[in-house]
Amino acid sequence: MFNRYLKPLLIIFILAFVLNWIASITPDNFNFLIIIARCFLLFYFGISLSFKNGKKNQAWLSKIIISFVVIFFLVWELDYIMIPQLKNFFDFVGFNGYIIYLIYIYCGYCFFQ
Repeated sequence: MFNRYLKPLLIIFILAFVLNWIASITPDNFNFLIIIARCFLLFYFGISLSFKNGKKNQAWLSKIIISFVVIFFLVWELDYIMIPQLKNFFDFVGFNGYIIYLIYIYCGYCFFQ
């Protein structure tokens, strides 16, 4: 019961606490630390949602693709990649803010599925 219901809830509380703590101790020019911490914590939250059924997934190609997607959105959110056509497409589709956070959670969920 702990792994199914209480562990993700505990991770949400830890996520909120850690992000607030990092925001309070870092100056404004270190916002990249908050973005990186948010990415890893949301990814870990997605991992905690995937219920492990005992057997390990051996699909390494899907894990590599998921890792590249997470790294791409992390670098995109840190503004290290600036492709105007892709930015226009993401703005048109609505890929900003919380949608990227949901993608982090979904990638964490799919990582061990």
